[in-house]
Amino acid sequence: MPRPTRCRRIERLPVYRSFSPDDAEAAESVRMTVDEFEALRLLDDEGLTQEACAERMNVARTTVTAIYLSARKKVADALVHGKRLLITGGCCAFEPVEIKQAIMEKGNTTMRIAVTYENGEIFQHFGHTEQFKLYDVEDGKITNEQVIDTNGSGHGALAGFLQAAQVDALICGGIGMGAQMALADAGIRLYGGVQGSADEAAKALAEGRLNYDPNARCDHHDHEHHGGECGHGSCADHHCHGTERRMEYEIAGKEDIEELYALQLRAFESEAEMIGSRSVPALMESREENRADFDHWTVLVRRDEAGRIIGAVRYRKLGDHIDVGRLMVAPEHRNRGVASDLMRAVEEMTRENTFELYTCTKSYSNIRLYEQLGYRIFKEERGERDLSFAYMRKTIENGKAETH
Repeated sequence: MPRPTRCRRIERLPVYRSFSPDDAEAAESVRMTVDEFEALRLLDDEGLTQEACAERMNVARTTVTAIYLSARKKVADALVHGKRLLITGGCCAFEPVEIKQAIMEKGNTTMRIAVTYENGEIFQHFGHTEQFKLYDVEDGKITNEQVIDTNGSGHGALAGFLQAAQVDALICGGIGMGAQMALADAGIRLYGGVQGSADEAAKALAEGRLNYDPNARCDHHDHEHHGGECGHGSCADHHCHGTERRMEYEIAGKEDIEELYALQLRAFESEAEMIGSRSVPALMESREENRADFDHWTVLVRRDEAGRIIGAVRYRKLGDHIDVGRLMVAPEHRNRGVASDLMRAVEEMTRENTFELYTCTKSYSNIRLYEQLGYRIFKEERGERDLSFAYMRKTIENGKAETH
């Protein structure tokens, strides 16, 4: 059995998470993990030796060497080939942020909500908030409250600040993409685009009825392109440029099983890299298990002009809803709307009203994609091999998806 990956200590989360060439539209992306960024920061920006860097990151020197070489290769790939560089994910343990006031004790079954706070209202700029109001929730009811100062922490430190305060969910107004990724890396669920009373918003979230905007962003971050690569083998692609288009799909047959399995292994490598573990169910599945499971699903595929499968999603009727799973897109065909169109095609073909799926809680870009398609998280569960999963549901009423 391989030795488990040792998480790397991160002292400072990256403030800037996405870099793209100005003189060309990047068709491909390179993913740099947060621990790779940290190695570059310590070795190249601070000028530490590899021994000192290893001590700061709490890993062996040989591990630092491997992380650093991987990071340098990715930077070179982005610069030489004009690719977008995205910093997110990795197996990281964040350096605790000192909080200069006592924080109320949190119970083992408590969900802690933080709200950007100013004079009783939700402050609308996450990176400039001077206070958070914390709410502890038990059984859908708020049991404790506290206002805490951020001590002048900026964008790059606030995620670590909230993690130190044991926050599970954040309610805010506008928030930049870099801060969103930092929150995802810290394991904090985001509910953005909310206005009005902080108390009312926290109460609504506790009761499962909060209206929020998964696309909320700060105005001065509008130059950032949303929809990074990662997750459920699909790499959250969007229609950011260009017009809506129709794509042709077909139902896969048993003759496609081998090709689908090969695509599955390629597509889910990014998820394994992002969460720092190869315990992703799609990668753990053997060829025999994959073949045996095929008959229980309808698999929808998209092919290129040469007939090769470039994207797929599977679905089945399960009780009162359609169970959707294994959304995947070939890496070279991501960021072209294939994943979004596959999901819409399932709705068109089934003509059902309720759809459910699950994804890893660290698959932030996938969660974002599903939210843009109308899905909402209704529960989270810890699975095997120390992974946590978010279960999401979309309900269509009168031709429109419910938003809460």
